[in-house]
Amino acid sequence: MDTRTFRITDSRELDTCIYPDNANYPLTEEQIHNGEPHNSNFSYAYTKRMLDVMSRSYRKQYGCNFVTVVANNLFGPNDQFDLENSHVLPAIIRKIFEAKYNNMEEVEFWGDGEALREFSYSKDFAKLLLLTLENYNGEYPLNVGNTEEYSIKNIVEMVCDIFDYKGKVNWNVSKPSGQFRKPSSNKKLLQLGWWKKEDYTPLLHALKETSEWLEKNYLRARGIR
Repeated sequence: MDTRTFRITDSRELDTCIYPDNANYPLTEEQIHNGEPHNSNFSYAYTKRMLDVMSRSYRKQYGCNFVTVVANNLFGPNDQFDLENSHVLPAIIRKIFEAKYNNMEEVEFWGDGEALREFSYSKDFAKLLLLTLENYNGEYPLNVGNTEEYSIKNIVEMVCDIFDYKGKVNWNVSKPSGQFRKPSSNKKLLQLGWWKKEDYTPLLHALKETSEWLEKNYLRARGIR
């Protein structure tokens, strides 16, 4: 029986938030501690970085077989759909779902919608955790997220199509858009050979599954009051 323990570094509001603001793109694992993170998630990012420090320290001192993996923006069925505390994608799905079924003529999002983000489906992440447990024994973190970039505006358009929402989408440019992009590299993962780029679920399919889940489970979804 494999007794390996995971220290999972995922993101809550911003993807790959642990990386330095001045890192070279794409974001690679060896850059994690090379500078301060973006000021929008300063303390949060440092807290997550300490998971890596703790895992390596326990491995060195006590021989603990800890593995640290880094995801980007996770989403999927059973997600947290609170509008203030959820990931960006479930918040978008909820806002458009409610606009559609409350017959709202318009819906508002922060920023200009041009910021680019990477998204990983929770079902893929679960598979990756099991595969990592079986195949990876590295001391250092492993990026496992899907590295395809989409603009927030593109995501909103896709979800509007899924719910057939025809209302107006307003972009509140007086609000921040966040970092423009934070592309990450999963080259190290793909080189290990037990996960391929094609193994990631296509984003549109994952969005449809998540949106359909919320529609069927709205009253009992996490974050819905």
